[in-house]
Amino acid sequence: MEKRFRKIGQKFALPFYITKLTVRVSPAYLATTVGIAVVAAIGPVLSTWLIQQILSGLLSGENPRLLFLWVVCLIAANFLNTGISRYLTVKQGVFSERFRDDFKCYVGQRIMCMNYSLLEDPRVMDLKERALRPIIDFGVLDTMLRDTIPSILGGLFLLAGTAAIAAAGYPILLLVLFVMAGVNLYFVNRTRKTKNETYQFILPVERKIGAYNNITADFSIGKDVRIYDMDGILMSKIRHLNRVDLKAVSEQFGRIGYSAGLSSLLAQLQLFVVYGLLAVWAMQGRLGIAEYAFYTGIFLNLGTALFRISDKMSDLFYTGKFFSAFREFESLSVQNGEERRLSEGAPRVDVQNVTFSYPGGSEPVLKDVSLTIRKGERLAIVGRNGAGKTTLVKLLCGLYHPASGSILFNGEEVRSMEGRSAAVFQDFRIFAYTLYDNVVMGRSENAQLAPLLERVGLKETVENLPKGEQSYLYKLFEPDGIELSGGNEQRLAIARALYRDAPILLLDEPTAALDPMSEEEIFRCFQEISCGKTAVMISHRLSATRFCDRILVLQDGRIAENGSHEELMEMEEGIYRNMFETQARYYRQQEKKV
Repeated sequence: MEKRFRKIGQKFALPFYITKLTVRVSPAYLATTVGIAVVAAIGPVLSTWLIQQILSGLLSGENPRLLFLWVVCLIAANFLNTGISRYLTVKQGVFSERFRDDFKCYVGQRIMCMNYSLLEDPRVMDLKERALRPIIDFGVLDTMLRDTIPSILGGLFLLAGTAAIAAAGYPILLLVLFVMAGVNLYFVNRTRKTKNETYQFILPVERKIGAYNNITADFSIGKDVRIYDMDGILMSKIRHLNRVDLKAVSEQFGRIGYSAGLSSLLAQLQLFVVYGLLAVWAMQGRLGIAEYAFYTGIFLNLGTALFRISDKMSDLFYTGKFFSAFREFESLSVQNGEERRLSEGAPRVDVQNVTFSYPGGSEPVLKDVSLTIRKGERLAIVGRNGAGKTTLVKLLCGLYHPASGSILFNGEEVRSMEGRSAAVFQDFRIFAYTLYDNVVMGRSENAQLAPLLERVGLKETVENLPKGEQSYLYKLFEPDGIELSGGNEQRLAIARALYRDAPILLLDEPTAALDPMSEEEIFRCFQEISCGKTAVMISHRLSATRFCDRILVLQDGRIAENGSHEELMEMEEGIYRNMFETQARYYRQQEKKV
């Protein structure tokens, strides 16, 4: 019982949550919405009252000037009501467009500030889909702000203005209208329940359709689609899912039609009851013509308000589950900005008994790892795929936090690494901005990049571009955008990390897309760019390790070997020695073939 009452309380608290959310994103939108509701409620009551005054004056033979004044007031009231309503509606449309963009920015900001580890949790991604798809893609929040909540507010204002008058005059009719509104709420809830069942069925279908549609428009796989004639299989899958979707929606309309028809019949019955009972009482002499017109208007507006409230409250409760998912998503932890400060000088890093598992993983990726990276040391981490190399680097970046153990920087445990480290991962991204913005990332408007680009081997390439550093990459935003080679993209990612000038430099396969000659240049440059920094590099090409002070070999999530290149090569059955000699033997065989 307590759980049921708590659930009901959460439903009625939903409008307050939406109001709070809207104030946070766009206060002007909320103010316009409330204004429309107030105007919509005042207009009918004021018009009904003015019409009663005119009819009373006509029947009692009042002064024509006074009657003319009442008519002018009625026309002026309707003119002002219509004018203000249309003005606010136009403003609401403008604020609505702006609100959609602002809300997407609000959501995007929260996602970018969310703890990185949550982004790789499939449960969090499923919650994100349930929370954002209905609100952003289906426009649920915008519909509630433009229609549902204004209708409820307008209905409440109208109810407040008419119920007192109706109760004082004819309380029995008022009671009948309340009962009919309750019956209408029952039929509306049946309709909403049917819609909800269908939505739960078609949501995964819609998600699959969206995924396939994205594939058809994905430029990166356009070559595969054409070479392997993939259009047939893609379109057949989309058509099949569309048929499944259409069948579910068609069945829904059949069940909804029954409940909706009964609800419409009830609305017509309401008109019959109001006009019929008041007409009977008028014939009995209990009210005159002016009063008949007045109370007819009052009770019809009252019935409209009750039906509107019951309809829209049902809508509100139906969409409440979307917002419960969004509230859960909104409550996910975000990065704490209080610890975002720069460190001075290359730090000492101590990894103490660190164990880490990915969300949903059965086995730890790192198991009780301990090591010390000295100030200004260049450390290479090597090992087979899946040994935990990239995971360790992400822990050092602060993207992940250990399940147990700790990571200390100059003896201090720090939760946020923003400003302390710069990294280049093997799955780095280059954005469709200018080349300059890809390096600077909004940190400066007049940075001198020429020396930096020269260090990473991009100076000549950039100088040959028509717009130099201001050349746009890709054609997503600019038709004359340029396409860099894979190697130059990797150089650009390294330049971005160097521009950050952080005391810790982390490179995860920084030369994976480079040819051997360019790779040699970057590795020699690595000695220069890592000077005065604590540097960690992952590379499967073990020739790069000779530029590092020390080498760490990971195997099955543990440190298997630790030492310099010379020390590890002296270990006859060592993992590093076996890997190094295997690679060297392969390169020698390739040289003989050439």
